[in-house]
Amino acid sequence: MKLRIIIFLVFLFAGSVCSVSAQNKTLKQIEAQIKRLERELKSKESSEKSLLTKIENLNREIGLRKSLINKLKSELKSNRKQIADTEKKLSKTTEEYTRLKKIVRNRIISMYKRGRWSDWEIFLSFSSFNKALVWLKYQQRIAENDNRNLRLIREKSEIISRQTKKLNRDLARKKELLNKQEAEARKLEQKQQERKKLLAQTRKDKKLLIKRLAQKKASYKDILKRIKSEEAKRKTTSVTIASTGFGRKKGRLPWPVYGKVVSKYGRNLQPVLKTYIENIGIDIKGRPGSTVKAVNRGVVKWVTWQRGMENIVLLYHGEGFYTVYGHLETVLVSNGETVNAGDIIGTIGDSGNLEGPMLHFEVWKGEKHYNPELWLIKR
Repeated sequence: MKLRIIIFLVFLFAGSVCSVSAQNKTLKQIEAQIKRLERELKSKESSEKSLLTKIENLNREIGLRKSLINKLKSELKSNRKQIADTEKKLSKTTEEYTRLKKIVRNRIISMYKRGRWSDWEIFLSFSSFNKALVWLKYQQRIAENDNRNLRLIREKSEIISRQTKKLNRDLARKKELLNKQEAEARKLEQKQQERKKLLAQTRKDKKLLIKRLAQKKASYKDILKRIKSEEAKRKTTSVTIASTGFGRKKGRLPWPVYGKVVSKYGRNLQPVLKTYIENIGIDIKGRPGSTVKAVNRGVVKWVTWQRGMENIVLLYHGEGFYTVYGHLETVLVSNGETVNAGDIIGTIGDSGNLEGPMLHFEVWKGEKHYNPELWLIKR
């Protein structure tokens, strides 16, 4: 019985340990991305002179650090709840242990005051020897039960206490890391003023604008290439996701971010270059820090960073439907993750986009793109 209870307690708290381990793994992955980027920037620092490249590299670093900070804040909140729950269980167990210990102590004091002769007197007072034996066995079982309960409660207290110490250590580590990353993020924020000045110059430089447009076209091709790859997999595998009803929601999907459409689907006039450019989605102007939400239930198929489009998230909604979210400053989802309509997948910011902070949004059916405004709720 004792072994079964101990095993149960170990499994009860194993889930918390696994959860913390998974969180730490995610943090280490983001930290590794930041370190790789720092090494990459250091190696290119002397040779890279392009204004666009400097802006893009800074965007990537700011975005990664903000993603790390958001992840840390979320996990700190989760850890605080786990610690509070564990402390509550520990307090309850301690009270139970103290209560039972008091009962046993009072029983021992009572026995001491009565003395051993009192026990013999009770034993000899029974009318039959069998009744006396029953009384002795009963007293023996009471003592055994008290000892067993005290041992089990003590063991339970030790397990909870160890778990509390571990969670507190993990919380302290995350707080330290959060303070460090926030300090570094503040330094990066100072550089944003410099970036704004550079962007102001860039928006008037026709050569840089032409280069930026070429990067966007290359990004469009990469998105199509990725969708073709996903479609090939979908058509050759028997594994499918449940229908999300995306095709029946035309004109009823929620907007991924609040803001004004500044570049519509199709041909748009570029005011500086005085030329028309093709947009395979829509660009929605937003405030820095605005959250971007999934328009429908789906699976994250691709998270990447590209010149001209910054961070990109590709969602698959079943039946060949995809949505694309570009110009994200931070990404809060991972490949393979399932999201619901309204779930936050990232944020937009003053991420160096020449047109200012915005979300680029696309709708695809197979290898063909469609006007996203026709799929979104009219407003």
